Parts: sequence; structure tokens; C-alpha cells
Amino acid sequence: MRELIEAAIVKKARAELRKQQRSEATRKKYAAKFHTRTGNKAGAPALKEPAVWSLHPHFDPRYCIKHAPYLARVIWSKLQAGTYQTVPAVRFSIEKPGGGARIINCFTVVDSAIANLVHSIATKRNGNLFSSSSYAYRPDKTIFDAIINLRRSIKGHKIYVVQYDFRRYFDSIDHLYLEKIIKDADHFILSSSERAAIRAFMAYRFASFEDYSGGIYETSATGVPQGSSLSLFLANATSHALDVKLEKMNGSFVRFADDVVAVTASYSDALSIAHAFTSHCDSAGLSINRDKSPGICLLGDSIELDQRTHVIDGDDVATIKTISSFDYLGHNIGHNIVRLPDKSIKRIKRRVAEIIYKHLLMYIRDKTDPPYIGSISKDRI
Repeated sequence: MRELIEAAIVKKARAELRKQQRSEATRKKYAAKFHTRTGNKAGAPALKEPAVWSLHPHFDPRYCIKHAPYLARVIWSKLQAGTYQTVPAVRFSIEKPGGGARIINCFTVVDSAIANLVHSIATKRNGNLFSSSSYAYRPDKTIFDAIINLRRSIKGHKIYVVQYDFRRYFDSIDHLYLEKIIKDADHFILSSSERAAIRAFMAYRFASFEDYSGGIYETSATGVPQGSSLSLFLANATSHALDVKLEKMNGSFVRFADDVVAVTASYSDALSIAHAFTSHCDSAGLSINRDKSPGICLLGDSIELDQRTHVIDGDDVATIKTISSFDYLGHNIGHNIVRLPDKSIKRIKRRVAEIIYKHLLMYIRDKTDPPYIGSISKDRI
């Protein structure tokens, strides 16, 4: 295991160095393009190493490669003793296109290597235990497999679609629930050192870039760290109990991490599936984002959509919205159709317009020599 840890550290460090080299090459390439388009000499690219490299030696890939044997020996000893802790991560906030912010944690090269190794081993060993309807973060399945199988399950004229969106899924998973999963051999097969690594990442420390040097750290009390590959295994492990419940019910479902959609031909079965969602939330410390969750809808097979009222047990009345299609994992799905949703088409058009503007219109030096606009227009590059 020590040799595997050493190899993982070197692999991760070299990947970080290649990423930095590609960034430097990209800056030089665009500086040359700027000169070609405008005739003006571009300023020298600012070739600076990432600021996080200076916060702790384990963030610096050059240090990690040089000291990989020693680091591997120390880490392996701590994992065996159950005393391994991650170096505090640097937390960044990234704005989402639709509003709000996504929290990302930047772990050291060493800790990222440990996370990658444990995730790979645990996923490979427990891969056959996961549901066949779970598609995320698995080497043998892709997002397109999920879409194809979901499309195949839509048969018949009366199909109920059940969709719920979890609120802050990765940040909300209850640690007691996770502890039960990793401790109980009936759930997943994990070694004691793998459990030690998982517990370290569950209770990781973090700070913003501004507070990091001052040693002002916080400790995670819930959820799994976004920015660590180990959270991918834990996300699948958390929803495994939900998968087992849904497998026993009528209909079919597809889950990609926290994105779940189920289809069934019976409204009563749809209600049972909805109850399975809420029951799982109660157990795992999760909650459903009602504002973003369509809930139970009737998938119509014609343009004419109607509102249907269902009577359950003689007195429980509910109105069901009828839809012609639904969005899932960047696709719009309906009877006999799989296509891009409108918001994806708009995003592609915006990107194409941006590329055209930057490459053809932004740096027009002279409209006549050589002409950019007109019947004899010419692209300088």
C-alpha cells in the first residue's frame, strides 16, 4: 500500500505541473494571436505559479515529487494507526450561471492523491454492490447510458414521472449516517485504513485564501467535501439505500449522483416513490428543494396537455400536472424524443456568438487592408 500511495502522490503532482504548463502555453498562444490580429505586440504573459503553492509545502507539486517516498511512508503509518488528518483545504466560492454560489475546496497534492487512491480502490471493490440504475462516477457507465436506459423505460400512453431535487446534497449529508455506512460491513467492503481516510475527509478543516495564512480554520460538521474525488464514492454510497428501495418498487429509475428520476405507469406507485424520497431524506439528513422539484407529473404523448384530478382512497384528491417532456442531465426527454433543452441551445448560441466576436470582430485594425468585411473579406488568422 505504501508503494501505491507514493505512486499516487507522484501521479497527482505531475498532473498539477502539466496543468500549469498548459496554462502558460495557452497564455503565450493568445499573446501571439493578439499580435497577428492587431499588429500590436502583446505584453509579456504573466507566468506566475498558483498562489496556493506557497501556503503549505504539500500544495507545491515539485516538493511532493521530491519527497514522495517520505510522504508516502508517513501517510501510510498514520492511516494504519487511524490518526491521519488532511492538511486544511483552501475554500473558494464560484458563482453559478443561474445565481447562487458553488463551494469548492482545494486540497493539497498529497491529500488529493489519497482521495483519488481510496476512491479508485473502494469503487472497484464495491462496484458490483451498487445498483445497476446508478450511473455516476463509475468507470463502466456514462451519462449517455443513463439517458438511453431512461428513454427505453418510457413506454405506453400513461407514464408518471417523479423528479425531486435535493437541496445542497453534498453539503448536507449527515455524518452519523455516513459513519453507519462505512462502519457496517453489510453495506460496503472497506479496510480499516480506507475508513480512516474517509473519516479524515469527513471532518476536514478549511479556510478561505485570505484567512489561511492566519491559521483561522473551520471544521466540517456535515456533508462531504466538494473538490475531493472521495466525495464521489460517498455520494453513491449515501444514495445506495434509496436505490435499493426504488428497485423493489414498480417502474424504473435512473440516478446520476444526486439527480434522480423515476417513471411508472401507476399514480399509486408514483406516490410510493415520492414517499421513498422523503424517507431517505429523513435518514440521511437531506432535504428536498421544493422550488426546483417538479414532483409527480403525467407525461403526455400529445401536444394537448391537460390537468388531471386523481382520487385516492375515495376522499384524497390531487391535481396532477401534465407535461410533454422533462429535462434530465442536459437532455430533454419525452415520448419518442431525446433532444437538447432550450436553455442548452441558448447557451450554445451565446458561446458561438462570443467566439465569432472575439476571433473576427473584436480586433479590427483596418477594414480595408486586408478587408475583414465585404465580398473579399479575409480572416487574418
